[in-house]
Amino acid sequence: MKHTCSYCGFEYLNNAETGPFEDLPESWKCPWCVADKADFIAEKLPESLTEEATAPAAEEAKAPVIKEKKARKEKLLYSCSVCGE
Repeated sequence: MKHTCSYCGFEYLNNAETGPFEDLPESWKCPWCVADKADFIAEKLPESLTEEATAPAAEEAKAPVIKEKKARKEKLLYSCSVCGE
């Protein structure tokens, strides 16, 4: 399920990280335009875009980036105190 802000188009996707839209408090606001939760429109996602279908592909896509960051970090003589890069 996807919920789209009727003002700015921000899309809230229900997944393991964010949790269900319905569980958000009524005081929750759109992070882009500060619209109320009631201003979001619920839409059903196509089967190909559900969390089950995209989760393995998303993890595979992250793997090369993580390996590259680790390799780059090992080459550095110093690192950022905020992000560790």
